[in-house]
Amino acid sequence: MVFFHLARIKFVNMKMNEPDHYSIQIKGFLNTDWENHFDGLTITRTDDGNSCLHGPISDQAALHGVFKKMHNLGITIISVNPTNQGE
Repeated sequence: MVFFHLARIKFVNMKMNEPDHYSIQIKGFLNTDWENHFDGLTITRTDDGNSCLHGPISDQAALHGVFKKMHNLGITIISVNPTNQGE
């Protein structure tokens, strides 16, 4: 039991060095001028008239910071998905 626990901690610590990549779909069009406000996440328009913010997010606290910025701007989140780097 202890071996499993220690192995899990080691795995988590190895992953902490790399930011996770996310794709966040939002309702409506968001101009690319907002990319700096969202810490450099790339903003693209989807075929259905909505927008997608995607890129690396360093940790869960940073992800929640993005959510807070969206909330403060009244942006509706459609979906949040982890992605592979570069997707």
